[in-house]
Amino acid sequence: MDCRWGTLVSQLDESHPHVPVLLNQVISLLAPRPGGRYVDATAGAGGHLEAILTESAPDGQCLGLDRDESALELCRSRLTRFESRVKFVRDDFRNLGQVLDRIGWGEPQTLDGLLLDIGVSS
Repeated sequence: MDCRWGTLVSQLDESHPHVPVLLNQVISLLAPRPGGRYVDATAGAGGHLEAILTESAPDGQCLGLDRDESALELCRSRLTRFESRVKFVRDDFRNLGQVLDRIGWGEPQTLDGLLLDIGVSS
């Protein structure tokens, strides 16, 4: 387990999902819409992605990017109901352009929204 998440990841599960502190404000500003394409480049436990996928239903697409495999596993598990609309990539947000090329999404300018919840562990 990556030490930056330490005990936090082991304590989170689907019965006690992490809720981002400013979730409503972030979603209000991001304004996800159906058919949109969004990236959470610091996916973590998936709280923002879950809200973005919900708001962009039925066909919005998301990429969850995180450098921590443990966090991505938790995120993937949390978002299984959206599996046809979300991709997960283990990488650093500094490599976003390369990741978008690799998954066939092109340039960052083609995105409808990009979120980086940068904190001490980023």
